[in-house]
Amino acid sequence: MKIIKETPVKQPPYKRVGKVAWDMLKLQGSVIIGATGIIFVLNLIFYYARGNFSDGGSNFMIHLQERAYIFFLIVGFMILGKMGAVYMKVGVTRREFYYGNLLASIPVVLSLFVVGVFLHGILSLVLTGYAFGEGLAIGNLVKSFLKILQYYYMGWFISLVYKRFSVAKGMVIFFGVAIPAFIFSMLPAMMIESDGAPELMGLASPIQGIIFTGILIWLIYLMNRRFPYMIE
Repeated sequence: MKIIKETPVKQPPYKRVGKVAWDMLKLQGSVIIGATGIIFVLNLIFYYARGNFSDGGSNFMIHLQERAYIFFLIVGFMILGKMGAVYMKVGVTRREFYYGNLLASIPVVLSLFVVGVFLHGILSLVLTGYAFGEGLAIGNLVKSFLKILQYYYMGWFISLVYKRFSVAKGMVIFFGVAIPAFIFSMLPAMMIESDGAPELMGLASPIQGIIFTGILIWLIYLMNRRFPYMIE
């Protein structure tokens, strides 16, 4: 693999991190918003094909979140692509690229929910019998947000593994690390559920999500140190 040498730049590291974050937010955010708009149009076409603008038991926000998981896995997998090489050619280090994209990841995922709720509201005005409040429970939205973020980081981690190792070795490393990490993140939730306290039951899933997300971020950081573009 061709080695890209790092060239000095005058900007301080925090400005380079901010520039990467802003660029990745614009790039990925536009893709997310565009994809959300396509799903919205398809929903309208589906409703029109039924012969009337009735809800029919469907819910745009719920369907949007269900389809977002695999989509964000793909978006995360494509994080490196050509972008990493472009930034590193102008002196952005692997660590700065990591922090920049990490900083952009939360607003990128939030963009899905912001645009989704807006379009969800439009549907409630257009479709008869469509309840705006359905699918907007705060607890479910937070749970879905964490899960989508996990898929995003999972895709990023997979891309790092496969760029660093061969396909066969990458699969062994991925499943050998991801599965134990997921099981470990489940332990506090299992302890809460086994305790049986009703007031703690609602915390089991968010705690598991936060722990697993943190493990993924840490794994990405470790893999990022061995990223194939040897620029440090």
